[in-house]
Amino acid sequence: MPSLWAILSDRNSVNPGNNLHVSGLSHKVDTRDLEAAFAKIGRVKKASVMYDPHTRESRGFGFVTMESAEEAEAAVTALNSTELMGKIMNVEKVNLSSLTNLFQN
Repeated sequence: MPSLWAILSDRNSVNPGNNLHVSGLSHKVDTRDLEAAFAKIGRVKKASVMYDPHTRESRGFGFVTMESAEEAEAAVTALNSTELMGKIMNVEKVNLSSLTNLFQN
């Protein structure tokens, strides 16, 4: 499996508007929980919670790819600033500034 950095730094990949960054996740949330939350809004192509490679603990954020840009927009509207397993999550479309913030923190 490629590293997070390899996926995000691929200059050949273009965000068609359906890729979402989800932050503020409870460390109890796993990929299935994340996918289930977004599947209530639309068709999920892929969901991934990011884990520390050494401790295998959740890093508290993840990515969701919806089937369409419209479903991604609906997910942002419906799920941003909502509670999932005890914590308020933030949902935004992936863009350069959100990726830059990930690697500066």
